[in-house]
Amino acid sequence: MRRLMAVLITALSLSACGGNGNQQATTAPTPSSPPFINLTGTWTGTAQDTIGGQGTLRATITQTETQFTGTWSLTFPNASYNNGGSLEGVIGATTITGVLRSNLTCPLSVTFLLNTTRSLSGQYASVNCATVTVTGTFALTR
Repeated sequence: MRRLMAVLITALSLSACGGNGNQQATTAPTPSSPPFINLTGTWTGTAQDTIGGQGTLRATITQTETQFTGTWSLTFPNASYNNGGSLEGVIGATTITGVLRSNLTCPLSVTFLLNTTRSLSGQYASVNCATVTVTGTFALTR
């Protein structure tokens, strides 16, 4: 008799959990995709450089999917520190990195932080340069 009671209680408990069969299955929400970042355009703003001091940075960027190319110029009150050249980089899931190239100095690695769709900031540093170490920060808008 005890065994029969245990079987009946178990059967009733399981049927209560089963529902009426008319319930719709729920699906877990899908994670949203990261926002599309578009760097294409002309960006201008200030830079603080360990060699030239405070200057003006201008970058013109063209983007294709997650890669970008363009040109850059950095001007200072003392024109002997002015520099410029080409740029290229990659937009990753959490970072935007690139290289600034110039005929005047060693390449500069650059890391960008997109603050808004019209504002970015970042830092740069010379790479594999035996003659001089350059570092700096910048803030740009378009």
